[in-house]
Amino acid sequence: FVLQPEGTTGLGIGNMFYVFYEDGIKVLQPIECEIQRHIKPSEKLLGFQDEVCPKSKSDEIQSCIWASAVNVKDKYIYVTQPTLNRVLIVDVQAQKAVQIVSTDAVPVKLHYDKSHDQVWVLSWGDIAKSSPTLQVINQASESISHHTVHTQPVGKQFDRVEDFFIPATTLIINHIR
Repeated sequence: FVLQPEGTTGLGIGNMFYVFYEDGIKVLQPIECEIQRHIKPSEKLLGFQDEVCPKSKSDEIQSCIWASAVNVKDKYIYVTQPTLNRVLIVDVQAQKAVQIVSTDAVPVKLHYDKSHDQVWVLSWGDIAKSSPTLQVINQASESISHHTVHTQPVGKQFDRVEDFFIPATTLIINHIR
C-alpha cells in the first residue's frame, strides 16, 4: 500500500518507489520510508543541457507538472510532462533523467505494450482536447535515442482519438494485433 500526498503520482519499481512531485522526483525506499534520491527540477539530463523541469519566463519558481508514468521492463520510467509537450525518460538503475522525447501538444496518457516493446502516447493537442493524437515510441526498453511515430491514418485523414485500450498479451489470440 502506498500513501501519496495529494497532487502526486507514484510508481513502484523493484524495491524503490518513484513519486512525482511539483519539486521533482523522489526515489523512496519503501520499508524505511526514506528518500534515497531527490531529482530536482533544475537537475540536468545526463550528458545534455536540458533540465528535468525547465523554468519558463513567467514562472516565479521552478516546478514540475506530470500526467502519466509507466514502467518499461524495470529499466526505464517514461513520464509525461503535458505543459512541456514531451515525455521524460528516467533510468531506474542510475536514478537519473536521461532523455527527452518530444510529443504532440499536451501528452496526458501512456501505456507500455510489453509484447511489442512500445510506449503509446495520447496527446490532447490543447487543454480543450481539440486535436487529440496517438503516437508510439518503439524499442522503448532499448538504450537508443527515442522519438515518436504517429499511428497511420485511415485513408488520408487522422481520426480524433478520445482514448485507447491495448489488451493484455493473454487476451491477444493467435498473435492478431
